[in-house]
Amino acid sequence: MLQKGRMQNKSIIIGVTDDEATIVLYNLPGVHARDKTFNLTKQFVINKVIPRLVEEAGYKNPREIEAALKFYYIDTAREESMNTMRQNYGQMLTDAIFTSGVLRSIRYHSQLAIPTYFYVFDYHSQNDSLPAWTGAYHGVDLKYLFGCPFVLGSMELQEELDKVISDLMMKLWINFALNSDPIGTNDFTQKIGWTQYRYSDDSQYYLNISASLPRRQQHYRHEHVVFWNSYIPMVASMDPDKGDYSSPISAPISTYYSTMMWLAAAFAIIFFIIIVILLVKLCCYRKIGRSHSYPVEENHRIPPPSPGVQQQQNGPSSKRNSGSSATGGRSASRFLQPPEKR
Repeated sequence: MLQKGRMQNKSIIIGVTDDEATIVLYNLPGVHARDKTFNLTKQFVINKVIPRLVEEAGYKNPREIEAALKFYYIDTAREESMNTMRQNYGQMLTDAIFTSGVLRSIRYHSQLAIPTYFYVFDYHSQNDSLPAWTGAYHGVDLKYLFGCPFVLGSMELQEELDKVISDLMMKLWINFALNSDPIGTNDFTQKIGWTQYRYSDDSQYYLNISASLPRRQQHYRHEHVVFWNSYIPMVASMDPDKGDYSSPISAPISTYYSTMMWLAAAFAIIFFIIIVILLVKLCCYRKIGRSHSYPVEENHRIPPPSPGVQQQQNGPSSKRNSGSSATGGRSASRFLQPPEKR
């Protein structure tokens, strides 16, 4: 319905908690998840968790997708602590089950020009009944939205900060219900600066609600969302029998090196062509220079014709000219000779 635009243009608030899937770990059957020291090992995640997640999702090319998940969420090059593995496992389930779907829905709403307000709840009370490692687990924001810290006789959420967070959330939702905008006109919510989530202009703002002051941020888990909403579907749609990559990890690497090789070959060809053009122009310049210079070497001078041949060619006039020249030559020689002694 969202892709086809079959939605009414009504404002919407939608959000997630920062550690949605830790509640899944806490209630995981067959494991002592309720223990506050609950941890996971790397081999358990690689051999059990990831194959089960891919199988239940029904992805095509499960082997390739398992390799992608191991590469993205698990550091196989070094040993990791069990707490780190628990955090990585919770992050992977959060992205797969909650974050990727919610951000995809928000994108569709925004592209349809529906006023959309996105929030991330990232607060864990010291008096919460669940251990601290669960963080902002799935559904914990509802306790503050419905004012549980103000309920008398409650055994949890009795800190002063719990009441501040709850008061903030209730005020934002009341303003939205009244004016289709969580920011009120004459209350403290104006200082928050929560604006609409707009996918088209790349602002993608959201409100982060945490133990510190609520603040506006951008691009929530952008790389994780791209991984699940773009890369994983691409791997699932590949067909190795038709020449697609057999491994999703080697695909980007192979593409990168192949592109670099083609670029290097193209630059080499262009450089070779430039060198050839310069050499041709240089040769042409030398030929043109030689054609415009006429040096006469001594060995190639044209010998003067003999007197007999010249007379035959030129006739009587030539004889007169030659005679006068000879006479002139003799008269000139007189001045060059030394005077006779008397």
